[in-house]
Amino acid sequence: MHAGGRAALQLGAAQVGTGQSARRAEVGWPRHGGCDPADAPKVLRLLVERSGLLRAAGSDEVEFIHNTFKEYLAADYLVELRLEDAPVEHVADREWHPVIVLASARANEQVVQTLIEATLAAAKAAQ
Repeated sequence: MHAGGRAALQLGAAQVGTGQSARRAEVGWPRHGGCDPADAPKVLRLLVERSGLLRAAGSDEVEFIHNTFKEYLAADYLVELRLEDAPVEHVADREWHPVIVLASARANEQVVQTLIEATLAAAKAAQ
């Protein structure tokens, strides 16, 4: 799911081209043991048709059906790859708030403390 998380980090981008999605899946797919990267386009098509997570958005694009999926994958990606500093840079950006909350639920105590302190500092600066 790292490919989905990486795409989800582009929070302003609601849609991703199917070719780009398939290429991202090909990179992440081999980590799931026994998966052939050549199957990525077929898996993407099945996800769009049957998962309820993605939908076609035009002739050559897919998008998450709800921002919550995108936000969860972005948070998961940040925590799994230990990119804890990334949300700190975005505490003042309302679009990132759900990602920060979701990342905090999975992160270690030190990261959560850093996020809380950064959030409080941003709130104080905004006053």
